[in-house]
Amino acid sequence: MDRNLTTIKERILQIAKYKGFTNEGFCEKIGVSYSTFKGQHKFTSIGSEYLATILTQYEDISPDWLLLGKGSMLRSPTNTNEEVKVCNSCKLIDALNHTISIQAEHINDQKAQINDLRKLCKL
Repeated sequence: MDRNLTTIKERILQIAKYKGFTNEGFCEKIGVSYSTFKGQHKFTSIGSEYLATILTQYEDISPDWLLLGKGSMLRSPTNTNEEVKVCNSCKLIDALNHTISIQAEHINDQKAQINDLRKLCKL
């Protein structure tokens, strides 16, 4: 038997434990019967659709770890959605600061025009 296939199933059960599920509960969540992880079935392959479900539902799980057993179970922090949200927030802040500076220049121009008009009124 190909040991790599069993290893993938073992890693799936590690994910279940890490996420706080029972083995049965996690299998139900991804749509596969837990019986495929027991007895002689644990030596058979698992369908790619179940692997895709895991990687889609749990974006923090590293595909390299799940499929190949390489690296850490969790993706590096640079791949998280939270960082993208923070980056987008920084862009928004920069855009708002730019708008404020343009408006401040416009206000200063209007103040100068008002002062010029006041000088004309005093004539």
